Amino acid sequence: MPARLTDSIRAHAGESEVLKRLNLNQLSMIFEQGWLKMFVPKNLGGLELSLPEGVRLEEALSWSDGSVGWVVTLSAGAAWFVGFLDQQLMSEIFADNKVLFAGSGAPTGTAELTVGGYKVSGYWRYASGSIHATVLTANCTITQGGKPLVDEAGTPVVKPFLFKRDEVTLHTKWNSMGMIATGSHDFEIRQVLVPHTRAFIIDSRHAVLPHAIYQYPFLQLAESTLASNLSGMAVRFLDLCGDLFDEQSK
Repeated sequence: MPARLTDSIRAHAGESEVLKRLNLNQLSMIFEQGWLKMFVPKNLGGLELSLPEGVRLEEALSWSDGSVGWVVTLSAGAAWFVGFLDQQLMSEIFADNKVLFAGSGAPTGTAELTVGGYKVSGYWRYASGSIHATVLTANCTITQGGKPLVDEAGTPVVKPFLFKRDEVTLHTKWNSMGMIATGSHDFEIRQVLVPHTRAFIIDSRHAVLPHAIYQYPFLQLAESTLASNLSGMAVRFLDLCGDLFDEQSK
């Protein structure tokens, strides 16, 4: 990543800490560079990076600033769901050049199956970047007649859903001592009816796009991208503490 971008990210990091969110300069750079769409196809305005390319970029961003790297990684990871969602819906979502995904993988919502779709309610915590989000994703237990549906093994069926920002109530409860600028707030949905196209299945067999990145297992994708964040922040920590370590070793 060019040094000028790293310098600019760091120049505004202090202000973001005070604001408890990424500031406008950082956000503008993120949108201009297309980092949130690193795993999105080019026909939807994305960078269409491979996983190794994306991991290297995320490590560089986290080395520049932990909060920026974390928000970009989590949002880009959620935008990866484009490979499993209804493409007409995705064309609508990505028509916004400043689209930003946030969300939660915790299955703390319920989606009641109805004729027209699903009626969703739930409360999810720690959605990084949610204060800037235009869309959010969340996992829900599927119910019918008020009872959880189960699969052949008797396990409750859980599906991820996509929600638009105006369908969500944000609860600003992120007051962490570290990475406060990630704005990882809670969000809630109350009896919102969404169409069937808002539900999807994160599995290579259910990918609707042919790109290799959507054949990669989601768990390993999440682990590798988050590991790159931790690596970037660890290297930056060593950079900043190098002189102190040298002094202590004498």
